Amino acid sequence: MAKYSIKFSCGHTHVVAITGSVAEQERKAQWYKDCGICPDCYAAKKAAEESQAQQEVQAQQKRLQSTLSHEQF
Repeated sequence: MAKYSIKFSCGHTHVVAITGSVAEQERKAQWYKDCGICPDCYAAKKAAEESQAQQEVQAQQKRLQSTLSHEQF
């Protein structure tokens, strides 16, 4: 296992422990640089996705409640 200081595609730099053969480590390090996002940006992205999903569920529930209340009368 080797530790690499990686500048991720998002522009942030973090130290990452990468396992595997030297060739695999270099390949993974290059992937992080080209395509990967840092742990902080990844967490922020997941939080935003979760928030959006919750908002969509709440909107669906409101529409359903509105539909049901109109059908009762």
